[in-house]
Amino acid sequence: AVVSIDVVLHLKDRASMVAEIARILMPGGKLLFTDAGIISGPVSNEEIAIRSNNGFSQFVNDGYNDDVLSSAGFDLLQKEVNNTGAVENARGRIQSRSKYAARLKRVQGAQRFEQEQSYLKAMVDLYQRGALTRLTYYAVKR
Repeated sequence: AVVSIDVVLHLKDRASMVAEIARILMPGGKLLFTDAGIISGPVSNEEIAIRSNNGFSQFVNDGYNDDVLSSAGFDLLQKEVNNTGAVENARGRIQSRSKYAARLKRVQGAQRFEQEQSYLKAMVDLYQRGALTRLTYYAVKR
């Protein structure tokens, strides 16, 4: 079995990763991964820039990962929306970072601290309004 949590969003070639996983798994092997970058509504360039502030991010339409899985030799067993988890995680991080803001600003600098807070607030907004979706995929190798 292979598990990948919120990694594919940051890969330039997720199809190669899925193909490599298919290569090493035996038939019947399982793959579970999450993708927090599914475009499911209107998103501005500014919002994408904020959501991508931690490095390369590739946002895709719903169905893209289904095709990647199928092409690599997987059957999709289950696909589930998990926006609530993404929102709760971001809110918790905002709250925790706010509690330790003075310390974090000394370590990160005030500008980086504020960038991270903006990123987390954007995540809450984007997932709550359904502009982005975090999906969990569970597949089996044919």
